Amino acid sequence: WPQNRRLIGGGVINTPTQLIVKCVSDTYKSKNFSKIKWDCINNDILKNLDKFQINEILKIVTIVSRLHSGKSILTQFIPVVRGRLCSMNYEQVVRIMSSYVKANIKDDLFYFDLCALVRKYYQYVAAPPLINLLFNISMCNVKNDNIRCVERELLDHLTGHINFDGLSNGCSFGAESEPSVKRDPTKEGKNNSNAKKLEEEDERYIPRTNLHDAGKYDLILFFYSFSNYVFMDYFKRAESSSPREDFAQKLKRCHDAVNKASQANEQRLLRESPPFYLFLLYKAILNEIYILEAEATITILLDRVKVKINKIMGGLQNRESSSKKGKTNEIVKYINILQQNLFLYSQNRKKFFLCHFESNLQLVKELLSLLQESNHSDMNR
Repeated sequence: WPQNRRLIGGGVINTPTQLIVKCVSDTYKSKNFSKIKWDCINNDILKNLDKFQINEILKIVTIVSRLHSGKSILTQFIPVVRGRLCSMNYEQVVRIMSSYVKANIKDDLFYFDLCALVRKYYQYVAAPPLINLLFNISMCNVKNDNIRCVERELLDHLTGHINFDGLSNGCSFGAESEPSVKRDPTKEGKNNSNAKKLEEEDERYIPRTNLHDAGKYDLILFFYSFSNYVFMDYFKRAESSSPREDFAQKLKRCHDAVNKASQANEQRLLRESPPFYLFLLYKAILNEIYILEAEATITILLDRVKVKINKIMGGLQNRESSSKKGKTNEIVKYINILQQNLFLYSQNRKKFFLCHFESNLQLVKELLSLLQESNHSDMNR
């Protein structure tokens, strides 16, 4: 194998596995789907399964989890990943689980191992990876009790430690702060050799109990994930006409944090938010309105979000953008978000919510029409 092949980004390729990782990354960034090329990548991965380093596996599974064609690659990696779980640090385990959940991979034994580690060590992981895992669980179709246990525990952990007042005042949302007081994670489980590997000293893996280190869109991801969880819990508890009081209070506080943050710094939270996050915020607010029936205080933020969404729809309807590369996938993402809970909205219709339901449904119809046009444009190209 020729040594010291230069990477475009300035790195060096010394092994076949590094070349495969680069090929996966470049093929994904090109946005030109080629079944033949992905089949070749799949074959190369299969031939080198035992040669990949942990960081290489993580890069590959993170990318292919976004692709329908990546499921076979993810499935092939499961035996390798299971054998190396105890050599990974806390955040790597969380990110691995997040990727597999995102791709809707079904493997109960694999999730049993992943969930056991995540539940044991999530307190040592920063908030953003946990929120990302929580969001992917919220969006996934995998039915697994261990995954749902992780979801509940992450929600309890995050809602118990997020400084909503600080976030809403702009004190900690996306701001720099002093790191949490460092504890010695090696004290627990010293007699367990596997635990020792997971508990290697690393200043990044200290207990994290706030969102000080979160990105500016993590609050939206969390708000959506939490609202969706409370919404589903509301329907499971059919005998009750109201959500659990603790859930309701925390959901209101989360909404207030988003609302105040957007008022205090609209340029940052709303004007610069990519469409994906605005659609998530829209659905989170609808979930909240449906559950809490507190329309008067909630629609202020909803109206501002709808103004942004109307501009997005106008841009998508622009004929000049019809040939935009990746537009079809973009529209599909928005439809997937807007379709969430539509059936449940209609199953138990509330009169006060009817206008919001119809507005949501109309957006889906418009996007489906745009999707048809975009598909037609793709076929012409």
